[in-house]
Amino acid sequence: TSRGTEASTKYEVLVFSGNLVLQVTNASALISKYDSDPAIAKALAQGIADALPGVESDMVDILSLLASRRLNAAATRLLSLSGNVNAEYRIIVPSSTAASADLTTTTVVR
Repeated sequence: TSRGTEASTKYEVLVFSGNLVLQVTNASALISKYDSDPAIAKALAQGIADALPGVESDMVDILSLLASRRLNAAATRLLSLSGNVNAEYRIIVPSSTAASADLTTTTVVR
C-alpha cells in the first residue's frame, strides 16, 4: 500500500485589526443595508485597502458594523439619524508584502 503525500505551503502573515469610525447621515440605513448587501463590506474593504500601500481589498475583512446614535443639538431630546458607524476590520497581509510596503502597527492604525 502506498501512502499519498500532500504538499503544503506555509506562509507567514501579519494580522492587523482595528476599528474605523465613520460619521454618516443615516447610520441605521447603512447598518440595515450592510446586513443585506455584501457590496457595503466590499466598498469599506476597498477604502481601507486604498489607504494602505501594498494592501489589496481581498486582504481586508469587515467583521462588523455597529451604529451609535447621538443627540442632535438642534432638536433637544430627539435622536438624529446621523451618527457614527464603527467598522471593525481585520487585515491579513503576507509578511513579505508588509515588509516591502513598510506596513507596521503604527502605519496601519493611525
